[in-house]
Amino acid sequence: MKIPFNYLPMQFSDTRRIFEGWKKLIKTSDFTAGQKMIEFEEKFAKFIGVKYCISTNSGTDALILSLKS
Repeated sequence: MKIPFNYLPMQFSDTRRIFEGWKKLIKTSDFTAGQKMIEFEEKFAKFIGVKYCISTNSGTDALILSLKS
């Protein structure tokens, strides 16, 4: 019996929708301190049930920011 290492091939079998979204985002350059980032922070904060959310560029920066706060 072969157990898959991960489910990425199944989860992302059709990547067209994802890449189309990325293409639109790249054309606007709205991913760094832009409207898309604000929308993500608002949606994620609501999803986890908190008032605020701050996105970072990496997990390391998130840890550093949390330790400094």
